Amino acid sequence: AALGYDPLCTSLECDAVIIAAGYTTHDLYGRHRGAEDIFVTKFGGSDLDVDLQAWAQYGSEGVDIVTSIACGRDGSVYIAGYTDGNFLETMRLWTPFFEPPVPNPKPGGWDGFVMKLRGSDLSFANSDGSMGPDGTFYKFLGTRYTERIWALTFLPGSDPSVGGDILVSGTTETPWPEADSAGDAYPE
Repeated sequence: AALGYDPLCTSLECDAVIIAAGYTTHDLYGRHRGAEDIFVTKFGGSDLDVDLQAWAQYGSEGVDIVTSIACGRDGSVYIAGYTDGNFLETMRLWTPFFEPPVPNPKPGGWDGFVMKLRGSDLSFANSDGSMGPDGTFYKFLGTRYTERIWALTFLPGSDPSVGGDILVSGTTETPWPEADSAGDAYPE
């Protein structure tokens, strides 16, 4: 879980926000799409009165696991994890039948992902299926082999909602990115 807050708020009138995420094998907040789908839940309120404010369930035809959450200063929610499916195909944001053809954004096998959701409703696509104009996104990270994202954070003093960088940590079964090592920053 991640705790969202307003850094400019210094009074007790501010409401805390708790974001929880995980995976489900059933219809929790939407239609179950694969072996395991991810879910994200937003709770808020004051004092001991915590209310369910928003929820979402996303999935592909495969296994989808969320492993990390971070909250931006603008209220956006970033989640990371890994999948052997293709969220974008399941949500009809990519299809192999596009004309003109568009390459599959999923590298292959198990791939890490980072997703930016709107904090208000935990969505990342508009009702017409297009990506949001407010910077929401879904990004695969990987090669044709196996990669998993285990942690996500912002670089110290940085926040993506104000032009900062996202730092992810994970595992891979291959040198990543797949490239000639002659261009490494630290040659032998």
